[in-house]
Amino acid sequence: MAVVIRDGEPVEVATAEVSVGDLLLIRPGAKIPVDGVVVDGDSEVDESMVTGESLPVPKLIDSPVIGASVNTTGTLRVRATKVGADTALAQIVTLVQQAQNLVARSFRNIPGHGAQANIDGQRVLVGSRRLMTTEGIDLGDLGRRRDELAGEGRTAVLVAVDGRAVGVLGLADAPRDTAAAAVRELHAMNIEVAMLTGDNEATARRIADQLGIDTVIRRGPSGRQIGKDRRSSEQRTARRHGRRRR
Repeated sequence: MAVVIRDGEPVEVATAEVSVGDLLLIRPGAKIPVDGVVVDGDSEVDESMVTGESLPVPKLIDSPVIGASVNTTGTLRVRATKVGADTALAQIVTLVQQAQNLVARSFRNIPGHGAQANIDGQRVLVGSRRLMTTEGIDLGDLGRRRDELAGEGRTAVLVAVDGRAVGVLGLADAPRDTAAAAVRELHAMNIEVAMLTGDNEATARRIADQLGIDTVIRRGPSGRQIGKDRRSSEQRTARRHGRRRR
């Protein structure tokens, strides 16, 4: 089930009835029904069902959220961006099924690590490097690729079949389509742009570089500043000249 804001009032509907663009109310302890982006509120979200990440991930305004993850502390308002077969979880399941061309018989969530499914007699694992290590799976070259994806600011999800690593997926936060144009307009007005985020350093750097953001301030779950990255004067001058900061 999902809670959709309609005419200013929360209405409970079936998840299948949620459409792209719907505004969702996500209360503490509720499962996030579809992929979306936070438009109001801040909280921490347990994404272990999808990514295997054991620690809740801080979410602020403009943070993406994944369907099937669980909101933990605060109340969020989320704009639905992907529903049904387009969600990240649905695509992961489809990818595994297509790769094996088989039908799943059973599925088990492994909290904090990922998931395991028995597919036509084969044991399929999807999740974190910690899960693969626990299961004694040698990642080989996929370990290097997994580290590359993590270094690029992506969440790396590993796939193994019958004890053998077969693939790695990179899940990446994406800025809104209008973000780059907005930053360019602010630059044209001689305004320096800063981004406040709860993401890790690699993800924050990737988004900032992609959009041309000048300063990145990272905060932890308590709101305490845990990092600040500002481009050098040479880097800033290369993009524009004499901007003032607000």
